[in-house]
Amino acid sequence: MKVWPIDPLVPRNLRLEVPEKLPQG
Repeated sequence: MKVWPIDPLVPRNLRLEVPEKLPQG
């Protein structure tokens, strides 16, 4: 499980269920 940076623009549920295929940018 990767630790994603806390982004206020991204809901918590999205941060928890973010696909690994999503580009990190």
